[in-house]
Amino acid sequence: MLGILLFVVCFFVTEREELLCRSRERGKAYADIFYNVVQTFCYSVMALLIMRLKLFMTPHLCISCAILANNKMMKAINIRLNRHIHAVLIIAIISAMAFTGKPKVEKLLRLEGNYIHSEDKPFFEWILTETRENDVFAGSMLITAMIKLSTLRPILNHPHYEDARMRKTTEKVYSLLSRKPISEVHSTLKMTGANYVVFLLSDCSAEPTDQPLCSFQRLWDGYDKENIHRISNCDLIEIAVNQHDPSVILPFTIAYERDYLVLKI
Repeated sequence: MLGILLFVVCFFVTEREELLCRSRERGKAYADIFYNVVQTFCYSVMALLIMRLKLFMTPHLCISCAILANNKMMKAINIRLNRHIHAVLIIAIISAMAFTGKPKVEKLLRLEGNYIHSEDKPFFEWILTETRENDVFAGSMLITAMIKLSTLRPILNHPHYEDARMRKTTEKVYSLLSRKPISEVHSTLKMTGANYVVFLLSDCSAEPTDQPLCSFQRLWDGYDKENIHRISNCDLIEIAVNQHDPSVILPFTIAYERDYLVLKI
C-alpha cells in the first residue's frame, strides 16, 4: 500500500502540469497503454492483499491482455512478428481460453438457488424482540452478515475475513463444530465477548456423497488431530436437539431452535 501511495505522489509531482491543465495533445507515445498497465499492477497488488478486490483487477487485466492483439505495440517492445503469425497466435490464445472457460461458464449458468428462506423473518423478529441491542452474535459467516444487515445487532466475525485477526476469531467461532471439549469451546467464545452463537442445523449434517471430505466435521478432523478421538460437538448438538437433552451441550443453552440454532453463551 505504501508503494502505491509513493507511486501516486511521484506521478502527480512529475505530471502535475498535464493533470491540472492540458491545452494540447500529449506527445508521449502509448501513454494510455502505460496508464492501464500501471493501474492493472496496482489493482493486482490490492487483489493479493484483499482477495475480494479481484473484482477491480479482472477488468483491467482483460484490458491489458488486449494489448497482445496490437501488432504496433508488439513492435514497440522489439517483438516483431509476421502479421499472419500474430493473428494465428491470438486466435490460438482465445481458443485455449474458451476451451477451459466455456464449461465453467456453462456450469455457473446452470446453477439454480433459492434466495428466499421462509425461516429468516421469524428468526430476525426473535432477535429484535428477545435480545438486547448490544448483544453480540457470532456464527456462520453468511448468517452473521444477515444479522448485521437486518437487525443491526453487533457481530463478532465479519464476512470480510482476510484480516489475520478476523480469521483467528472465525476459527474460534467454528470450533463449535469441532471435536474440542464443549466446555473449552464455551470458554473460548465467552472470552471473545459474544453473547450468542448461531449456526444452521444443516451445518452439522453428514458430508455430501458427491463431495467427499466436504463437511465441517471432516475439515476439523484434518485440522485438529489432537481431538480426533473425541465425540464431535455436532453429534452432541444433534442429541440436544433431536432427543431434547440440552444437558449434553452445557454450559451452552439453546435459545432458539428451528432451521437456525442459537446457543446462548
